[in-house]
Amino acid sequence: MSMERLGCCAKPFLGCFICHDSCKDGFYLQAGATVRQPGEVGIDSRTIGIATQPSCGGCFTPSINLMQRTQPGDGYEAFKPMAKIEGPCIFGGASELCCPSKFLVSGMTEDMDGNQKLNIGDLATITKEKPRNCSGCAREAFTDSDHFTVEYKEGVGLTPQQKATMMAGLLLADYMLFEQDNGMCEYTGNGLAFTFFDCYCCGCVVPCQVTVSNNNGGGGD
Repeated sequence: MSMERLGCCAKPFLGCFICHDSCKDGFYLQAGATVRQPGEVGIDSRTIGIATQPSCGGCFTPSINLMQRTQPGDGYEAFKPMAKIEGPCIFGGASELCCPSKFLVSGMTEDMDGNQKLNIGDLATITKEKPRNCSGCAREAFTDSDHFTVEYKEGVGLTPQQKATMMAGLLLADYMLFEQDNGMCEYTGNGLAFTFFDCYCCGCVVPCQVTVSNNNGGGGD
């Protein structure tokens, strides 16, 4: 399978406050390997799942709406709501060292409003695990490596295509939230910035951080 996503050239306002469809992130999950040219992204006969974000990105709850194919066709009418992934408002930064981040995957039906908050987790739970030892802490602090686990609920009867769409949703959530930040420590031109945590607000990731400025002052007359 292959996962396709429109980048900032097609959607220049990705990562900003979501006030229009052009600001929403998402993906197209295709059966088989990628056969199209870069930039050719969209629904075709091989598409088995798609994702988008609700209005305002879920406000203070990072949210991804997953849709599954229910009939043949190359348009959105061939897809129906499948699930919603909802994550925490506070995550990332130094909080990753002591707190796991849980994302609840809740089932959706065709008659549900895509902007409706669910937070049920009746299909699965995705967890970004906290480090378990010193080497794990160092990995979190100095690399982009992340450790996720997915727990599917028993007795739900998910198809391989549905599980694959959820896994693609995990990758999108990781990219949207944990790969867009600057990590716990970042050196800027003004000094060393230390991020305590990140806060999600309407599609935008806002860091809570403190910067230790460079001491460039010198003696004067």
